[in-house]
Amino acid sequence: MIILHRAELLAALANEVGAENIHLGHAVTNIEENALGVSASFSNTVDGRSDILIGADGLHSFVRSWLGHDNPIRYSGYTSWRAVVSFDSSTIIPSETWGRGKRFGILPVKGSRVYWFATSNHPEGGHDSSEGPQAQLLSLYKGWHPPIEALIQATPSSSVIRTDISDRDPLTEWGRGRVTLLGDAAHPMTPNLGQGACQAIEDALELAQCLAHETNLEWALQNYSKKRIARTSSIVLASRRVGSLAQIESAAICQLRNIALRLTPRSVTYRNLAPVLGYEGHLTD
Repeated sequence: MIILHRAELLAALANEVGAENIHLGHAVTNIEENALGVSASFSNTVDGRSDILIGADGLHSFVRSWLGHDNPIRYSGYTSWRAVVSFDSSTIIPSETWGRGKRFGILPVKGSRVYWFATSNHPEGGHDSSEGPQAQLLSLYKGWHPPIEALIQATPSSSVIRTDISDRDPLTEWGRGRVTLLGDAAHPMTPNLGQGACQAIEDALELAQCLAHETNLEWALQNYSKKRIARTSSIVLASRRVGSLAQIESAAICQLRNIALRLTPRSVTYRNLAPVLGYEGHLTD
């Protein structure tokens, strides 16, 4: 497992692209397509034109809506908190602890830092108490094993990001003509398998290969989506199932779940994930 701070990964990618090719603060307001190319209008009155347009604009994608893919956003039933905190990570083992309707994950990050995340079943659109997320999290995870409470106490409330967890049902097609989708705009998924950013990177690699080997740009975009839809759709649904299992609140069902997990050899778990995630290599207990 390789754990990267997302901001550092983005900085490395941006460095390769070149800062002069990245323009922030451009929200798409209109798209027009014809046989010669695609034009886009932005909220800051800037217009742009290109041979193709790739909508990588996330869960609330304007490009997705423009393409007519209006299936609703699906709230998972649980919200999340996450942060990166300065903490002695030398003894931290990557882990995820499941409770009743709650989870807590811990990952060491280079530079004596720890990334942690927490999930809890809550109505959509909730907010932290007036005391801030730290007080609420300490209440939710009081008595959980070390270093969970210590991590929360070491994290200023201002560093905690709260996000309702949502996804969408998979699409059978992504694009049309010279316009298509990539990443969360195409296949928003819950983070339960840690595959959101991973699948966006795979999308980009596949898209680059299709564009490099096909002179007809519309065919290249169609080929790209055909190669990616089955894989990403299976991961969307698998991640959704894992989340449903992990967020069970019933004490009796949680007990049965925990017994089943303890009795399942790791090799079986890996084999079940292999067709979904594409894991390779020798699997052992």
